[in-house]
Amino acid sequence: MAPFKKLSKKEIELKQKPWLTSGILKSMKTRDNLYKKFMLAKDPLRKQNLFRDFKTKRNLITSLVRSSKSEYYKKFFSEHCKNAKKKHGKEFAV
Repeated sequence: MAPFKKLSKKEIELKQKPWLTSGILKSMKTRDNLYKKFMLAKDPLRKQNLFRDFKTKRNLITSLVRSSKSEYYKKFFSEHCKNAKKKHGKEFAV
């Protein structure tokens, strides 16, 4: 028998959001790093440039997540349009 592995809070959240691809997650990590650099910057000009880069990345990721979520649900409902009992890959107990 295989050992039981408890999922971390982050892994549970990712299982609940299957539309978040690995590319989107990498982009989120770079966005977070840009924000961290922005917050730690002392020079006003550098801080302004970092904020502009962060804002651009943030807006891009927001639009990517929205379109990815929309595509995921379009695909999901087109695949399961005949079966009303399906819910996110699991069936309800009848």
